[in-house]
Amino acid sequence: MKNPQAMSKQHRTIIASLLLSFYIIISTSIAISLWYVNNSIQNLSVELHQYTTVADTKTSEMRVTGYTPTGNKTALGEDVVVGYTAAISPNCADSFLGSKVYVQGLGVRYVNDLTATWVGEKYDMCTLDIAVPNNQEALRVGNEIKRVVRIP
Repeated sequence: MKNPQAMSKQHRTIIASLLLSFYIIISTSIAISLWYVNNSIQNLSVELHQYTTVADTKTSEMRVTGYTPTGNKTALGEDVVVGYTAAISPNCADSFLGSKVYVQGLGVRYVNDLTATWVGEKYDMCTLDIAVPNNQEALRVGNEIKRVVRIP
């Protein structure tokens, strides 16, 4: 018959080995994820630079806010896609409606909707309203002036 204390030591060794393996797997996964995020940011930076050097590109400073969808279709008759759809104030619709834009700090959005008329009048400048999943995210987006680049 085996010694119960020796068996316990064997179990501790196995558990320690499993924990070490788990730690290595998690650390590797995190490192790969961070590399991917860093690479994505660098690629986006390169893309943004390309967009800002194309003659057909329009860059504007806009008031950027967040809104939660109501379930209605966009001004172009499409469904609102949270995290992608954006609404532009009517005073700037000619230049941006139907375009993809890069929003500083928020990424690429598709401008396929219009804000209420009073929004452009209230702020006296172009306003881009980003569709977000909930009120908390809308508050995080805030009400800030950001650089917006139309992507040709």
